[in-house]
Amino acid sequence: MAALAVGAKAPDFALKTVDGTRFCLSEELARGAVVLAFFKVSCPTCQYAFPFLERLHRAYGGRTREGKVQGRKPNSDGDAGAALKGRSSTNAPSIGASSAGASSTGRSSIGASTGVGLPAIVSLIGVSQNDANDTAAFIKEFGITFPVLLDDTRSYPASNAYGLTNVPSIFYVARDGEIEVSSVGWMRADFDDINRRMADAGRIAPAVMFRPGEDVRDFQAG
Repeated sequence: MAALAVGAKAPDFALKTVDGTRFCLSEELARGAVVLAFFKVSCPTCQYAFPFLERLHRAYGGRTREGKVQGRKPNSDGDAGAALKGRSSTNAPSIGASSAGASSTGRSSIGASTGVGLPAIVSLIGVSQNDANDTAAFIKEFGITFPVLLDDTRSYPASNAYGLTNVPSIFYVARDGEIEVSSVGWMRADFDDINRRMADAGRIAPAVMFRPGEDVRDFQAG
């Protein structure tokens, strides 16, 4: 079975994060759209893509009801990019700041709430196909601060529900549960699409995701 396509209804599931926090997709969708990023720690394309996904999280993740951003402050806007092998964050221009002046810091939107008339929250959630120890090592190595769930390595219920054949597989799930982006491997066009959707949800201009002159591939197979 191929990965679920655009227009399909995203299957609900409940898993725990690496630190034991319970996550339920339907509950998170009640607060806003969700980006699900399935991965395996040994996958080179996952290792390439996840620092870029971290930039999305820093640009849009963890917004409070007041439209501010909560969570840790990185040492620099470039430190997420430092995990990109062969790239240095030294003297790098700011990454993840939008032209509307949005902050690039922030953590999980799990448990956050939105009110009527306020910008929507979009949660970026990783789903690991590895055990807790290997997943924690991946998170540390690549500087990931968004929540990462653990799919059951005995039966992979979430991965199978979404029809995964390759990783990374990334889905933008709208608040009504419909999949609006279904991306397998690294696709820059799909990443740009998700960037625009997250910005639209927050009613801000899309954040700048790539540094001038940075070598960003258009495609890399999973």
